[in-house]
Amino acid sequence: MVAAPALADRRLLAASSTPALGATQPTEPEYFITIKDGDFVNGCELFFPAGWNQWEVVEAAGGAPYLSGASLPANLTGPGLVRELLDRAQANGLNTMRTWAFTVDERFALQTAPGEYNEAVFRGLDYLLDEARQRGIKLILAFTSNWTPVGGLPQYLEWAGETAPVQFYTNPSIASLFKAHVTAVTSRVNTINGRRYSEDPTIFAWNLINEPRCTGCPAGTIAAWVKEMAAFVKQADPNHLLTVGEDGFFAAGGTANPGVQYTEWAAEEGQDFIADHSSPDIDFATFHTWVDNWQEVTPEWQSAWIAAHADAAEKTLKKPVLQEEFGKWVNETDPDSTLADRLVFMQAAYDQTSQLQRAGSALKGSLFWQWYADGQIAPLTEGGGRGLYGIYESDAAFRPVVENAAVAAKLSAPVAGCRPAGADVPPPANCSDTWVDGAPETGMEGPTCALPINECVRGTDTCAPEAACLDDPEGFACACFWGYAGDGETCAPDAAALKTLASAYWSEPEAGACDPGADVAWPSDAPGYRYDALGAYTNDYGSRANVSLLECQIACQMAPTCESITYNAVQETCFLKRSQCPIYNFCYDPKEIMCNSTESRAGEVIEYSIPCGFWLTYYRLDMDVDAACAAFTYPGVATGANPDVVDGFREFAASPAAAELDHFMIAPAVEPEAEAAVPAATTPAASVTLVAASADKPT
Repeated sequence: MVAAPALADRRLLAASSTPALGATQPTEPEYFITIKDGDFVNGCELFFPAGWNQWEVVEAAGGAPYLSGASLPANLTGPGLVRELLDRAQANGLNTMRTWAFTVDERFALQTAPGEYNEAVFRGLDYLLDEARQRGIKLILAFTSNWTPVGGLPQYLEWAGETAPVQFYTNPSIASLFKAHVTAVTSRVNTINGRRYSEDPTIFAWNLINEPRCTGCPAGTIAAWVKEMAAFVKQADPNHLLTVGEDGFFAAGGTANPGVQYTEWAAEEGQDFIADHSSPDIDFATFHTWVDNWQEVTPEWQSAWIAAHADAAEKTLKKPVLQEEFGKWVNETDPDSTLADRLVFMQAAYDQTSQLQRAGSALKGSLFWQWYADGQIAPLTEGGGRGLYGIYESDAAFRPVVENAAVAAKLSAPVAGCRPAGADVPPPANCSDTWVDGAPETGMEGPTCALPINECVRGTDTCAPEAACLDDPEGFACACFWGYAGDGETCAPDAAALKTLASAYWSEPEAGACDPGADVAWPSDAPGYRYDALGAYTNDYGSRANVSLLECQIACQMAPTCESITYNAVQETCFLKRSQCPIYNFCYDPKEIMCNSTESRAGEVIEYSIPCGFWLTYYRLDMDVDAACAAFTYPGVATGANPDVVDGFREFAASPAAAELDHFMIAPAVEPEAEAAVPAATTPAASVTLVAASADKPT
């Protein structure tokens, strides 16, 4: 292993002519989005939103080591993914992203308890806002959602000790919790650029709640809640536009509702598109379009749904309206849900949007769900790949997105008689004197350039994919993994060493270890390690990023007490082990993990399970097999034990290959015993809900 040069040798200060630390740099005027004569206006130009919805973007921006929805691309950190998406959005003419002012993964919760916030996660939202600002991308942020157990309606009910959804809309205690969150978000001062959120023109608008539902509630329950909360938000933040964020179901009798020819399920969800958007504090209307979930899978129905909301917004509400979410899933098991089918629906939706925009209708834009950067992969519960809704830039379905963005840009004409008033916001500080090797987003940041940047988390380091990035208060260092040679910025494989390492493992007959052994901490300079930027982990056991079997073996080689590994090839997750006895490697025919998922379709919740791989154990042949087996017996099993396998271990341990690996030559301090994080396939695995490839437990 070749260590990186010392930081002092690698760091270059900015030129002496650079402005003083913390000095501000001039910027173009920025404007809040407003509404004039039924149109969105940015400064003194018409503004037509063209963009997309993004899941888990706050988690990514904060440096989460994994995402439970679409994965992080290989060799790209969460902040790096954010920059990639925003760069591509800008290049394709998109101007709006919709996402959450909360998080959806329990490990990365923004609000960890009523009124208590994870500062590191909040800084992720700070980072997202500042990166969007730099590219001229506006954000629509939702305060909460009907669906998410974290940050959503279910969590507010739990905090209040309630279970009925109606309580979210009528319980004064829950109302106070929600208002407190609104206050915490709108009054937040961005740690990177010093802007108060309520005064940041990067924010286009707020959603009160994503897709509110109150099945069977008295008519007007949601509308009354909207009226109260809209007034509160406007008092906390009079600068930004506000909307609801709902599906757009009409009240009972609405002929445009999904399924209306057979059932009134949509009207029974508690929404009323007209009443819910009638408050004077609601500036514009929104609706969502989910043809698959609502089982209305025809372009004709989609067109009628869009037209009905454009018409109602113009004639009844007299407010602009956005198709704020829409998509068409791709499902390999359904011959009517191909990529070609998706293109038909996407093209039709955007053609209709462009036509209505040109005609001056109330519909001002459509935001698709959702964008996948190159290398992002859907969770196993969606079948991997692009999953149900992921759209890559290379997909044909992305073409109408770009075409509509061009229409929106062309329609953005000056507003006659308008005098723009730029937002009064502090200009960004110039922290270039702190940059490492003169590279932006390294060194320090913040209004006074006092916040250290972890370049390894931010993804602004220069380390090779085969090297560890090691954070330091002064910058970072790069070190090639075992089996590679170089300066850390370039690392070449030692093919012979890697081949020897791969040959040093045994996993017969079924790799079903009876002995859970003890966990070994994952080395911070090994493949699969990620910094815990958001404080999500309670220990250092297991890989925090996806790893191959070879990368898992390299990590074991770099952990002096590691004697075996437990690996799931489907989830690409690994745990390092010691004190497992290979004599007992037959306990049962390894059972495949089943991952559970739920889905809402036309008002019904559907549950299903899919295979998520096997946990298999691989033993190092140079381990001290006698010590590992001396204190272990497997009661009740007389047949199947194979004591003869130890001969092969002893033989390898005395071989030149073991000496070449040099793994156990210097006995390190023994780590304290720990309860196994993974049962090492010793008992049939129960069905679990897939979260992500994580380190505390298998998923």
